[in-house]
Amino acid sequence: DLGKPEAVQRAADAIGQAHARLDGLVNVAGGFAWETIADGSVETWDRLYAMNIRSALLASQAMLPLLIQAGGAIVNISANASARADMGMGAYAASKSGVSRLTEALAAELKD
Repeated sequence: DLGKPEAVQRAADAIGQAHARLDGLVNVAGGFAWETIADGSVETWDRLYAMNIRSALLASQAMLPLLIQAGGAIVNISANASARADMGMGAYAASKSGVSRLTEALAAELKD
């Protein structure tokens, strides 16, 4: 479960034990839901946040030591909706925008 820190850390530990290095991480897990803000639920926002941002954050945090050691890279998959939302795409667009901002923040932190 990519939403649970302990599960993601177990995966990182297993990768570190089984392989000499980790060259790349692709954060592509995610989801979509169409609903208007007026008629939608906060649970949809929470679910899309967990699927789209939290999973990328936790995987990146857990794999960073292995990636830094190998000089590896992280690729985060966002969406065009991260730059512009349309009707019914509020939760999705906000969560994908979060993935884009996470990517920018990681790049700034790791540029050196």
